[in-house]
Amino acid sequence: MISIDVSVQAVRYNKEKMEDLCLCKCSMSELEAYDRYWDAIRSSVSQLDTAREDGMAIGREKGKLEERRLIARSLDRFNDSRN
Repeated sequence: MISIDVSVQAVRYNKEKMEDLCLCKCSMSELEAYDRYWDAIRSSVSQLDTAREDGMAIGREKGKLEERRLIARSLDRFNDSRN
């Protein structure tokens, strides 16, 4: 699996530069294919960003749950030591 580290800003910049080079030499079907290509890249970048954000949210929730478990264990030990 290949990891792609592309920011949306870099994608936009590269697309604009490639369009500048391509506009005068490409047929309409080639330009449409080119647009579909960049749409696919933007979609992939967006999906990766969303997946990362979702993963971070899940990780935060798991961390909170683990913290609660540790606190509960500490309280149980404290209460057991008092009895």
